[in-house]
Amino acid sequence: RLIPTTPQQMSDTACILCYFMPPTIGITADHQKDKHVLSEAYSAAVREAGGIPVILPPVIGLESAFLSMCDGFVFSGGDDPIMEHWGIPTHPNATPVSSERQQFELTLLAGLQEKPAVPVLGICLGMQLLFERSEEGNCDGLGFIKGEVVRFNFSNIETKLRIPHIGWNFVDIKKESALVENMFSENKFYFVHSYHARCEEKDYILMTTQYNYN
Repeated sequence: RLIPTTPQQMSDTACILCYFMPPTIGITADHQKDKHVLSEAYSAAVREAGGIPVILPPVIGLESAFLSMCDGFVFSGGDDPIMEHWGIPTHPNATPVSSERQQFELTLLAGLQEKPAVPVLGICLGMQLLFERSEEGNCDGLGFIKGEVVRFNFSNIETKLRIPHIGWNFVDIKKESALVENMFSENKFYFVHSYHARCEEKDYILMTTQYNYN
């Protein structure tokens, strides 16, 4: 067995090991009282997809370390954003996310703007932050993706559909991706939402569903 002894050999060995290792995917966690909380479904999904899940506690100051360590990021769902950050009051009926988590995730996202090749998946609130604007709170997003998040509006359509949209729907796969490579052409997903993304850049659209309109 050959053992690397020179700095170049050690560097080459490290590169080979990194090449064969599954990608490390950081998943942001919530901060509730004295606990960092995350549904185990996130880790299970990353593992099922072939990645190594790493739970990222919202510890201010560790953002740059996580940016260097992870090959991709999942911004998990959570409570409502603290709107004062964007200069408007938080709605009195909102359930604000912890200030530590919001600052941590915004700093991570700002760092990811300098790393356009790093894949990012946003869930619920995490997805809304990626767009230019959201009607939920009437606030600006970070503008990673051109478009906005809007509330379902059936005012000009005669329909008995309710808001929020709750239930199973088929999805239409729009492009090839590792996220859907093991899926059938028709799949049902469970939806619970009152808002949806209106994306101006079609390359960012992976799947769509029908709820009176696409």
